[in-house]
Amino acid sequence: MKDWLPLAGTIIAALIAGLFALRQQQRAAASQRQLERQKLLAARREAEISEERATAAKFRQNQVLPFLEKLDESLTKSVQVAQLPEFFPDLGGYVPQIRRHSDETIGEWWMAMEAMSRLRMQLLLAIDPERIPVVVSLLTRLVEQALDISKTRHNFWFKQASSSDLWAVQREYVRTGYRLMMEIKEAVMSPSREAPVATAADKDKLANDLAIPFEKASVVSIPYGSVSDFSWVAIWQIDLRPDWQKFEESLTHTTVAEFAEALKELVHRLYEQKEVVDSQLCKIQSDEIDVFCLSAKLPGAERLRLFEEVDLPNYRCEFKILWSSLRSPIEFTIGRRTGMDRPSQAMDASDKSVANSNSEAASNPGLPKGTSTAAQTP
Repeated sequence: MKDWLPLAGTIIAALIAGLFALRQQQRAAASQRQLERQKLLAARREAEISEERATAAKFRQNQVLPFLEKLDESLTKSVQVAQLPEFFPDLGGYVPQIRRHSDETIGEWWMAMEAMSRLRMQLLLAIDPERIPVVVSLLTRLVEQALDISKTRHNFWFKQASSSDLWAVQREYVRTGYRLMMEIKEAVMSPSREAPVATAADKDKLANDLAIPFEKASVVSIPYGSVSDFSWVAIWQIDLRPDWQKFEESLTHTTVAEFAEALKELVHRLYEQKEVVDSQLCKIQSDEIDVFCLSAKLPGAERLRLFEEVDLPNYRCEFKILWSSLRSPIEFTIGRRTGMDRPSQAMDASDKSVANSNSEAASNPGLPKGTSTAAQTP
């Protein structure tokens, strides 16, 4: 009996150790399963959070994108507003259609600014609240610089500012616009976080801080009339350098004097035409270039269309000297635009105009500036 006691103790110890090991193994397996389950839940939650963040970021980007598109459009159209030939003020004093033709761009530019202004609340609700004051400050500065462009452009027409002055304020406007774009990008791309609930005092302070900037950053439309005008305008730029004139006369077999006489005959023919309400011819003189401007005002849009399709081709055949390859004019028509809403900051009327040919030459600001003389219609 005594001989079996050690053996029984060994067996019992082995059984206890085996049961303990089995229990430990079961607990380890359960812990492993629990860990895997927690990892799976964590991965699922992380995927949900990533999806929520991506959805929120996509939503914020979609909310901001329309504003950025209108901002980019306004910056692009501001280039056209600043692009004015130096001789336009001289011509505009005698041919008002020149002013209306060039002022079409400023109306389109202010419309883009107005569309951008309507989207500002959508923008501010989508960006980081801490960046709202910076964005509003830049937006206010952008509108103020837009007003500076309009004022400088107005002074340009009255020869109180140069094209260099106009380009200078336009560059500042574009610089502010791109800075605003970068601020909005950072405000949208910054990680979203839970915003603390604002107190009544915080809301009042923010409202007071944004009241004046929001008023200054507004671009609104008011009902605005426009001038009913149906005109055809042609501009000739004659290079008076002797070498060029010699070359030109050898090809056209006509002189500048004969060209000027043909222009006078054409304006006389237009004046005698009953369907033409008014015709004007003016000339801007300089040392090397003469600029002739001829306009014909028609009674209505349909008559203007007939003039372009019927009368004008006949005049081109009859007065070939005026439409030769070396002396082709820049032509455009001005139609009617009525009942349009115009931003209140726009300083000048804008009428619909369609450039027919060689619009690049009309926008050449490098043309020498001269003195203007008006040729009376017969």
